[in-house]
Amino acid sequence: MNDRRAGGDGSAILWVILAVYTAWWVLQYSGFLFDPMLQADDARTSLFPLHRFGPEGALADDPIATAMLAFMPPAIVGLYRILIPFTGLFAAAKIVQGICLMILAYAFVRIVRSPRAGLGAGAIFLFLFLHTPLLFQRGISGGLPRGFAFPLMALWFAGAVTGRTGDRRLAAALSALAYPSSMIMILAAEGLYVLRKGIDLRCSELRHRLLRYGILVLVCAALLIPFFVSKSGAGRIHTLEEARNEPAFYRDGRLLVLPFPNPVKSFILFYARPLLPARGSVVEGAASFVPESPLELVVPLLFTLACLLILIRRRCPFPTATVAFASGAVVLYLLSRLLAFRLYSPERFYSFTMPMVAIFLLAQTIGLYGGPQPDAVTRRRRHFGVIVLILLVLVINGDGIVPGKDGMTLDGREHADLYRFAADLPKTALFASHPLDGDDIPLWAARSTLGGFETLQPWFVDSWREQKERTFRTLGALYAGDRREVLDFCRQFGVTHLLLSRERYGPDYAEKAGLFEPFDTWLASALAGVGREDLVLSSPPEQAVVFASGDYIVLSTALLFDAWGTMERPGTEPGL
Repeated sequence: MNDRRAGGDGSAILWVILAVYTAWWVLQYSGFLFDPMLQADDARTSLFPLHRFGPEGALADDPIATAMLAFMPPAIVGLYRILIPFTGLFAAAKIVQGICLMILAYAFVRIVRSPRAGLGAGAIFLFLFLHTPLLFQRGISGGLPRGFAFPLMALWFAGAVTGRTGDRRLAAALSALAYPSSMIMILAAEGLYVLRKGIDLRCSELRHRLLRYGILVLVCAALLIPFFVSKSGAGRIHTLEEARNEPAFYRDGRLLVLPFPNPVKSFILFYARPLLPARGSVVEGAASFVPESPLELVVPLLFTLACLLILIRRRCPFPTATVAFASGAVVLYLLSRLLAFRLYSPERFYSFTMPMVAIFLLAQTIGLYGGPQPDAVTRRRRHFGVIVLILLVLVINGDGIVPGKDGMTLDGREHADLYRFAADLPKTALFASHPLDGDDIPLWAARSTLGGFETLQPWFVDSWREQKERTFRTLGALYAGDRREVLDFCRQFGVTHLLLSRERYGPDYAEKAGLFEPFDTWLASALAGVGREDLVLSSPPEQAVVFASGDYIVLSTALLFDAWGTMERPGTEPGL
């Protein structure tokens, strides 16, 4: 009798606990799940170009939007292209996010219904996934391409633990279409999993497995062709040596990639994430009394020791899938360091994989205690162990709910009047602003800017050179002491509106001007010995102000030309 039909084996209690926690999770994250005015931070990088598929066709001619769109997998772009005409961008993002959660639910069902796995493994799998905020903050939130990474890794694991080869292959193929970085991780794990019975090429079964794996790799490579074609215009990625000479790659820069952190420490810390304390945690309270306390790692350590004890006593099958997945992550990390940065940021290969390794290990040891198809007594012990694990995590580490928006850091209701004003302008409008001030305009108002913090991406040599030049010119105009410099800038770039934040021109203007390196060093030099009263935009002419609310004002450059009267008006009318 399998888990689904068992009566007094504790399965009913386990189902109730799982259902109650899932309902609590949905209630706490209702905004995350259903509110279209809450969007993920990186929507300002990935999603805003998709406005072009709306009825207005906004941002279709925006070169920055086009450049950012090239980094979106064509399959995801196609999915949004279908949805946006019916739902709009913001609701479409919630739908895509929901598809990611449906993949997770499908993997859970596959595990629970499998005679080789069952409810114990499925319950740990789902509970710890929902209980780990990182998987939503860095992953699923917002309907971004990376949102497919964790659910598809989960689908691969479900295929491995249940013996369903089709699910593993489907996970790899879908990753190639949705998020190629996760495809690499899944293919590495699959390649090692294929060798789980040893390397003996005289074995016909191994040869057949290797052949099928080779076909899978070729299929995934073919599915990647449209993605590589779409981003071919980005040019060459920085080599490690070039990145070491580029301040944007360091802690004071844009990416915080260099110097590479201690990999052992990083792997351990991310492995521990599913069992780290969250809201209402006893451990968090105890650790707060001791600065830099290792108490937070006690719970992950104890559960790992419990897993090892079960393995040593051979009370569960060897977790081959987990070992293959973890080993693949280590191999990929080493390759990413060796080939930096051809495999993107090395950080992805532990921050995305190691939390999943912890979940997989617990599901394959405690969740499969007693092996496949255990007798009634063993199944009862298994379910009791899973119930104890869940309750201990809830009591010691809290409910896993992070106060706030859990990855949904952008709220369209903030500065809504500014976004409405910008959206009412012609779609040819072009804003210039400090990169930290105009970041949200393309997302919430679907109007172009000369770039914001989120679109400043230093990975590629040629595009980064252009972005730096444009940003230096923008900052130079914003903090110019000569009217002509501002007007020259507006004319050269076709700027129709200047978005200014009053705090950038307050008493601590030099500090508020900061962005990141290499711009901060340049700004410090440019503003040395310059008084606030010397900056022409610190007191712009009132007749050029077309919007003012809170800390923000907007200037029409056409009216600014008229007010200053030093040059001919620009050719692009602002339409006011």
